[in-house]
Amino acid sequence: MAERGGDQDFAASVDELEIRKMRLEQMRIENARNVGFSGSVGKNSNETSPSAEAEAKSIETVEVETFSGNLPNDPNSVVGKEQEEGENLFDLLPNELVTAIFRNCTFGQRQLKCSLICRRFHNIIEQMTPRFFDWLPDEVVLRILESFGIRERANVLAKVCKRFHDLVTQVGEGMSDVYVLNVFEEHIWDNSVSRNNSNKQTIIRLPDTDSLQHVFKYFKAMSAAKIWYESADFGERVIDNLSDSHLKMSCVDVYPYAPVEVLDYLEEKIPQLEAITMRPHGPTLWNGVPMTQMPQFQHLRTLIIDGFEIDSSIKFPPNVTTFDYSFRSNNGETPPWMLVMPKLAHMPLLEFISLSHVRINTVHDFVAFIQFLGPDFLPHLKFLVLKFCKFPSFGNKHWADGQTERNRHRRLLARERQQEEEEEEIVPQVLTDDFIPPVLPDLEQYTTTRPFGLQWLKIELCDGSLAELLSVFTSICHNLTMVLLSVIADLEYLRDINTVAPILEQRRIWTHLSFLTKAPIDYPISRSPFRKILPSPSLFGITTKLEASFADDPHFFKTYLLGGKWHRVHEVKLISCPAASNEFIEHISENAKFLRKLTVIRCRNVDEDGMGHFVENIQNRQRDLTITWKRDKLRSRPSGFYLHMCTNREKLEGKTMRFKTKTFPEGDGEEVVVIGRESNIVISLRDWDENDAGRLVSICVRTPFSERRKEELRLKAEQEKREAEEKKALMELREELTKEPPSYTPPPPPENEIVQRTGSPSTETNAHNEQASELEGTGAIGTEPGSMAVEVSSQEQQPVDSQLKQSSSILGSNAEDLATEPALQIDDQNQEIGENPPEESEIDAESSEPNSAKLENLETIVFH
Repeated sequence: MAERGGDQDFAASVDELEIRKMRLEQMRIENARNVGFSGSVGKNSNETSPSAEAEAKSIETVEVETFSGNLPNDPNSVVGKEQEEGENLFDLLPNELVTAIFRNCTFGQRQLKCSLICRRFHNIIEQMTPRFFDWLPDEVVLRILESFGIRERANVLAKVCKRFHDLVTQVGEGMSDVYVLNVFEEHIWDNSVSRNNSNKQTIIRLPDTDSLQHVFKYFKAMSAAKIWYESADFGERVIDNLSDSHLKMSCVDVYPYAPVEVLDYLEEKIPQLEAITMRPHGPTLWNGVPMTQMPQFQHLRTLIIDGFEIDSSIKFPPNVTTFDYSFRSNNGETPPWMLVMPKLAHMPLLEFISLSHVRINTVHDFVAFIQFLGPDFLPHLKFLVLKFCKFPSFGNKHWADGQTERNRHRRLLARERQQEEEEEEIVPQVLTDDFIPPVLPDLEQYTTTRPFGLQWLKIELCDGSLAELLSVFTSICHNLTMVLLSVIADLEYLRDINTVAPILEQRRIWTHLSFLTKAPIDYPISRSPFRKILPSPSLFGITTKLEASFADDPHFFKTYLLGGKWHRVHEVKLISCPAASNEFIEHISENAKFLRKLTVIRCRNVDEDGMGHFVENIQNRQRDLTITWKRDKLRSRPSGFYLHMCTNREKLEGKTMRFKTKTFPEGDGEEVVVIGRESNIVISLRDWDENDAGRLVSICVRTPFSERRKEELRLKAEQEKREAEEKKALMELREELTKEPPSYTPPPPPENEIVQRTGSPSTETNAHNEQASELEGTGAIGTEPGSMAVEVSSQEQQPVDSQLKQSSSILGSNAEDLATEPALQIDDQNQEIGENPPEESEIDAESSEPNSAKLENLETIVFH
């Protein structure tokens, strides 16, 4: 009741204050009117009477008494006098009671009025109003902070408050969506990786390796940590920081740019590692790096080795269950696979093996290769992958000894057949090869008493007969249930698949088909070899996945892939296929009722109309469908498909459509969801996949070795640039010297110059006649009119170069000789050059008439 009475008194004082304020305002208005009407008073319009001022002062005093707390002492105010006599009323009240009083005020009154009175009221009100994040538990705050990257965490969140700093830096509470962490030496990033055009990583630069510990504390877990190094010291320092940070890593990838190994140090610091990937980079990749050590990791389950030459003394860890080996160089006497396969016997727990670039040249080597994979060595083997391998011929008459010669021969035959059938109408049919199963006596024991336990086989872009290879594996592997075939989209490989399809159907082995076009088509579309081949009917009942990459021949889709109903397919993937069209998408939407996943990436001939067929046929589907559709154009996103479907509302009858957006660490995504009301089938069309949800972090570290290496690489690059410029200049000079000079015809001299050098025409004619008569007397020139013409024509056979030299020597004579003996020089020149011999009328000795035109002709020959 006391509190109730206090509240009433407080309200009464506030009402009284409002009344007195209104009275004061009325008094000011009346005084202003009086001052305005009486001009003889001598006061300004803003002045008030003493009574009004006293009234206003009393009202202000009451306001301060009502709302003020601990205000500074003012000797001129009533409150100041009361404070001199004793303390204020609120000073005697405890904070709990003041808090209870403030709770009767609204939020605006507390924040805008009461908190501005004094510091004590401000602190009390701040304690009454907790922050938003203070209400949330740590789990919710961590969920909110997951959307921030490493830069925001280190530069912003860690500096907000102590709670945020502890949440983003404490062990076990960092970023958990990082799937790859790259750590580069500075010169490797600047001079190699960053120059990759497809590289779009955001790099974090650190001054030294000690700074890595401050960055690693913001991470909680990651899929793989990749170390790109050239010096052993840098690799060891990175391993130290990874070990001290206690990060949860499933794999560590070692990418050396020099023959430097850090595996022993890696085992010492992170012995609990479960997966390792070793792959050299730079110029050492293709030649291979010798591998002389392999620590025995006790917990290692996955081992991937690419580009390392295995030493004969190395033993692999015995607990490995997944092994992947690839070696591209085959320069040694012994093939690399022969050195690796016997070591697999030391890993009896192997379940998955992937071998790449294995070259087997003879049937005997193939039998030995199969025996190494048998139950005697690998009793638990279930998955086998063969990539880019070469297998021999088993004596089938259809196959040549070498795959290259086989391809060349078949291509020539195909071109001849195309030329023959160019004008004929082609009827597509199922083409197969005459197949004879190979007989290998050394493998008969595995076909009857001791079969392989292999269940899953993948053959990717291998060189050899698929029919013979699959015939061998199906005969020795009784538990085989899945075969993945990845081949070049070539007519002969399609024949191989048609040949082997009945064998797989008979054994009830599911099949994944993947087609790759290695180069653009070099033939007219009208002569496509895919016009005449159809898929085997056996493929439609066993194929569960279709994949095509870079296919640009429309007949491949129209004839082969549209040649039947793929009713067993549950996944289709198209990557950069210009030949894919809406017709193929419509065919899949109508026939593949069990399709669960469709991926279309950068296929320019597939648009909204094609994808709309899945919405139209949603009532015929048996499974939910997820479509991943990525296009190059920014406006061609799922939002465009959503607007297209809204424009064609008749296709949405009986369906519900929704649009969603999603934010990822490296971008955003869109999704359109269509739900059938009767069938409850869901079709999701989006432009993102599971890989976009992860985060890629790259760190570039500066080291002393990196500084020296960068300087060496800079000097080397400058030297190579100079050598290239010198070589280019030398080639240009060589081309200039070997290039034929351009043809040049000098212009004829002016007529006035001829006259000045040879004198008058009459003088020249007389001298010429006298010289001709002297020559006739000696017999040098025949008296017959045609004798001079015969002599000159015989001189035409001389080489042009010698004639030019002689003419240049004659031109070198001085002007005085030309003036004294002009007729003789002209005549001699006619005989020596032998070009354009004068006619008989021009050399007639008996003719005495002056002929200036003839002299000008002869003088022109002299100048030439």
